[in-house]
Amino acid sequence: LTPVIIRYRQAKFDIFHAGYPFTDKLIAMIKMYPHCYFNLCWLAEVSIKLYMDILDRIIEILPSNKIFAFGGDYMFVEGCYGAQKNARKAVAAVLADRVMQGYFSPEQAVLFASKILNSNAKNTYKPD
Repeated sequence: LTPVIIRYRQAKFDIFHAGYPFTDKLIAMIKMYPHCYFNLCWLAEVSIKLYMDILDRIIEILPSNKIFAFGGDYMFVEGCYGAQKNARKAVAAVLADRVMQGYFSPEQAVLFASKILNSNAKNTYKPD
């Protein structure tokens, strides 16, 4: 994937499923290339603990504008609704822990959640 990312620097690469099972390599790649984004879609449905562990890790490594906390890849709306509910619950739990640790203020955690659940995707995929 790296040669493609280097060749097409004008393209945006939204890499799904946290790159699982190559998550650590993807984290390094996302950090290196400004046109690449880390997407946690699908992971909350597979393992909520894995989702939370990865989110907790990338909070300290990646810029917040490069993280997408949810993407629904279901063919029916009910599945997408349930998946986003799981993702929101996991995001809230991870950020609540970070607030308790003093890493974020409550206001910073709310802003971070808003970015990774909503505005990052809007800002990245808005029509020109």
